[in-house]
Amino acid sequence: PGSRKVYQFILDNFRAKKRQGTVPELLAELRRLQIPSDGPAPPVTVLEDSNVENIRRLRIKFESEPGVEIEGKLYVPSSPAGRKQAVLMVADKTSSYWIPTTSSIAERMAKAGRVVLELEPRDSPTGYDNRPFLGDWLTNSRANQIGLNLPAMRAHDILRGVDVLAAREDVDPTAIRATARAVKGVWVLLAAAVDPRIGKIWLDRTPHSVRAALENTINTDIFDAVIPGFALRWDLEDLVKAMGDRTVLWTDPTNWMHRPVALGNAFRYRYNLGDDTDHHDDQDNAYIEELLK
Repeated sequence: PGSRKVYQFILDNFRAKKRQGTVPELLAELRRLQIPSDGPAPPVTVLEDSNVENIRRLRIKFESEPGVEIEGKLYVPSSPAGRKQAVLMVADKTSSYWIPTTSSIAERMAKAGRVVLELEPRDSPTGYDNRPFLGDWLTNSRANQIGLNLPAMRAHDILRGVDVLAAREDVDPTAIRATARAVKGVWVLLAAAVDPRIGKIWLDRTPHSVRAALENTINTDIFDAVIPGFALRWDLEDLVKAMGDRTVLWTDPTNWMHRPVALGNAFRYRYNLGDDTDHHDDQDNAYIEELLK
């Protein structure tokens, strides 16, 4: 009688220490975490080059910082000539009957005339690997123990990808978008909050709040989003506020168990039409079009 669970003690401690921070303080914290890039594009090495259905596909790699190489796939439409809108998409290997691969979405965008970089930030989780709930806990924990933070470093990688896109002669540097799904959307939010070159973002099936994880006993992938001390002063909605009047398209926001949460008109939700792939593709296509507007 009177016993309590560990998460309840943690939640009480959080509520006692919580102090809401300001947006300027948040931006200062993102700079302290070294998320911004210095602007100049890193040298890019092309590993593979092919052309399929009028889309040039290049597998590339570049240094995000000295000694840290990351890879990505560039999808370049063959026409029309001139500068084009660009999209940075965080690669995600998870797919199912309901969820298309990020590569297929990148191809759709390229066929619509956009230059797309499907980027794999450092040590990106590769999807379900028969270890539910854990996520990439060990690498994230080790980074925090030496004063670094992997979510912040992955956000920096995203901005280095923006540098690569902005430096291309076929890209309009004032028309760059970004998108990610699930917990990787948090990395895009961190990057977009601190860098106005990302004019619009699409987050799909991304958890809506870090603080909400404290309300539950079990959470999935939380290690890939946690920045020590962040939740005491801010939440993901503060990153949205830091973006100012730039657009955030947030579809099917979830809790930390991958379940959509009804949160009102600020978010968008897919509707269920049964086992009909065409209808689900239509909804995804509508969101793609909205991102590209």
